[in-house]
Amino acid sequence: MDYQEQYQNYLAQAMAALEKACGRFLPEESEVCRAARYSLMGGGKRIRAVLVLAVAVVTLLRRDSFTLGLDGSYYRN
Repeated sequence: MDYQEQYQNYLAQAMAALEKACGRFLPEESEVCRAARYSLMGGGKRIRAVLVLAVAVVTLLRRDSFTLGLDGSYYRN
């Protein structure tokens, strides 16, 4: 897999996780939540997420076997 394909794969994973979190914590009914969603879902803010996923692969940490908790800690699925 070349760089561009891998980047798109990681980007899709990050976007899916963000969509899931927004659906749970930012209901569409609230104007404040709609504004937060707009800010979060805008383009150009995913490089950190992509880098974290890439580093996880390099360090042999399987992303699907761990979940990031709201407090920033990881726990095993």
